[in-house]
Amino acid sequence: MKAEENAKEDLGKEFVDCLAYIIKFANYFDIDLEESFYKKMDEVKNRKNRDVSLSKK
Repeated sequence: MKAEENAKEDLGKEFVDCLAYIIKFANYFDIDLEESFYKKMDEVKNRKNRDVSLSKK
């Protein structure tokens, strides 16, 4: 499935572009992404109606 492989590769490149811009914005505004990530995950974990499952298996 060459078309599927190409689409997956192209999508990966687009995700990297998005990530690069997010990192640039975070650096510009002096935001610690790691700290922000863990704070957000704690918030989600303690949310009554979770949209993300963080349960340990």
